[in-house]
Amino acid sequence: MTRPAPTTPLPAQILDLLAAHYGEPRSAQAEQLRDAVAQLVGLAARQRAMRELIAHDDAVWDRLKVAPMQRKGR
Repeated sequence: MTRPAPTTPLPAQILDLLAAHYGEPRSAQAEQLRDAVAQLVGLAARQRAMRELIAHDDAVWDRLKVAPMQRKGR
């Protein structure tokens, strides 16, 4: 079962959670916090994409390894 997509973007959800837990940041800190959260979310997205690429690459190599063995059996 898949979860429905949230209507609020992830960076905003993280900022809301931090504000609820620690209180609202000062104006100078708010911009730095927004930038840090945006970088964090971007990094997480790149890491997820890399993991998916590695999993896909592993699956391709597994299929290539099996293919010669299947030809020998013919």
